Amino acid sequence: MNDALKTLRLAMLDVDGTLRDESGWKPSAARLIEALHDAGLVVALCSGRNTESLHGSADEFRQISLVAPCSGSLVQARTDDGWSTLANRSISPETVSWIAEQTAEADMELWAYTDGSWIVESVNERVTAESHYVGAQATVGSFTDRDDIVKMLAFPLSRRQRQVLERIDAQRDLAVVQSYPGYFDIVRAEAAATKGGDILTEHLGIGWDQVVAMGDGENDLGMLSKAGVAMAMAPLRSTLLDPTGTDRRRFDCPDLATAIDHLAGLGVIAAG
Repeated sequence: MNDALKTLRLAMLDVDGTLRDESGWKPSAARLIEALHDAGLVVALCSGRNTESLHGSADEFRQISLVAPCSGSLVQARTDDGWSTLANRSISPETVSWIAEQTAEADMELWAYTDGSWIVESVNERVTAESHYVGAQATVGSFTDRDDIVKMLAFPLSRRQRQVLERIDAQRDLAVVQSYPGYFDIVRAEAAATKGGDILTEHLGIGWDQVVAMGDGENDLGMLSKAGVAMAMAPLRSTLLDPTGTDRRRFDCPDLATAIDHLAGLGVIAAG
């Protein structure tokens, strides 16, 4: 391992599509998390999932000490008593109401998330399936005029609905990013920029050259572009990342086993 790689301190790991699929944890996920922790890296789960769901995933691995749910809108550190919030990037009540109006006019399904709740206007097949998949329960209610919404999630099915999301994304303080096929997160722009990585690096007092990042979706592009070592998981390609200097190492990985091999080859984790 060269001197630059010896300073790696943080592993930012996407969850769905990277570590998990519809059946649960991928076969190599546990090995990866354990190997990164054993190598001295702080392991963070960075996901579009809500807080309850991401806590559940993190509780399966004590090696995970940081989480950034809701596409970086929240950032939390594990404590002896649970989780401590490092950042909460809530969307203003006026903006929440405006987003709800825009999507309602286009008859587009919309969900909302606080730091501890998942709110829907009604329970349908999509909500039921999502609840089973992420291991969290939705609350039926209104999310307009609330001051604690950190993320909204839209499901565009038509050209008109996609145009509404384009209009929302054009707002300077907002970003619309696809976190999973057909799932479009609406969050504050600074959250989407690095999926919470700005808070994580500040918390640890490190630079982006000390970060390993892995992800497979549009909402992972920011953290992957900045990380010293980036693993672009299929179907994502490293060519989609922002241009950087020669000090960035980037790899295209069809699966977790390939990513592990690359990390072992670099000397970041132990081989075997």
